[in-house]
Amino acid sequence: MLILITRTGGFAGRERTGYADTLCRPDGAALERLAERVLSTEAPSARHPVPDGFAYSLHLAAR
Repeated sequence: MLILITRTGGFAGRERTGYADTLCRPDGAALERLAERVLSTEAPSARHPVPDGFAYSLHLAAR
């Protein structure tokens, strides 16, 4: 599984993207369970913008 994380915002408003390929990691199964748990959790509906705060998005792709 490929886990893709994107972070936006912050002081400079830059976007950063990183990924983890769980097939190549000894803790891959644990990372997959954690990512699936995060995606199954409902995000808070009333979010207020925070100056210089970060926003994260998580995407999973099957391999």
